[in-house]
Amino acid sequence: MALACRCTEPGPRQAYRAAESVVYGKILSVERDNDGADTSYLIDVAEFWKQPVEMRITVHTGTTCAFVAKVGEGYVLFLRQPRQGVYETAMCMGNRSEGKSRELPQIPACPEATSMNDRTLAARATFR
Repeated sequence: MALACRCTEPGPRQAYRAAESVVYGKILSVERDNDGADTSYLIDVAEFWKQPVEMRITVHTGTTCAFVAKVGEGYVLFLRQPRQGVYETAMCMGNRSEGKSRELPQIPACPEATSMNDRTLAARATFR
């Protein structure tokens, strides 16, 4: 018997406040383990907020509330960081596909993050 995920999707402001890091990036690849229960996405990060992150990160998701994404698509992801270099997200954390990211309010840039491999971050985020 499969269990369904039950949650209330947070609004953008609530999701931003609850997240430890927020990133906008494209899904490069997906890897599934544990008979598909655990999923890892390799993300090419274009912009980040709250905490600096590397240009490429792996984001883990799993259980019945796993976040589902498509390779090649862009997403705004709200992340937890249980330990250094490990990022997690879930269906109920406010993540948005690139098309739905227009619904998000502008997010202030991370003051500590001034550049990322010669890509300068704007003072305010604009989602394409």
